Amino acid sequence: MGVSEGTAEVVEFEPNRKEVFRGDFGPMKPTVTHQFDFSDGVTTFTRRIQIEVHGPMWLMQPLIGTMVKRRNAGFLVNLKRVLEQQ
Repeated sequence: MGVSEGTAEVVEFEPNRKEVFRGDFGPMKPTVTHQFDFSDGVTTFTRRIQIEVHGPMWLMQPLIGTMVKRRNAGFLVNLKRVLEQQ
């Protein structure tokens, strides 16, 4: 899919609970949240991606949303596969 260059920083961190990263990739500024919820011996993992788009990239926003959903689904399938291998 290609390589993106930019910066990212951790803007929120709660050990074993939540981590939030904010990135700056030129006209795209993603925020990625990973949250872990524990209840009755079960861990639920939620991954949320929000992207601010600026400049001419704004016209690509519907396509970017579709791409992010597809990549996020792939990420979660891979994560499940890795966790279940153990």
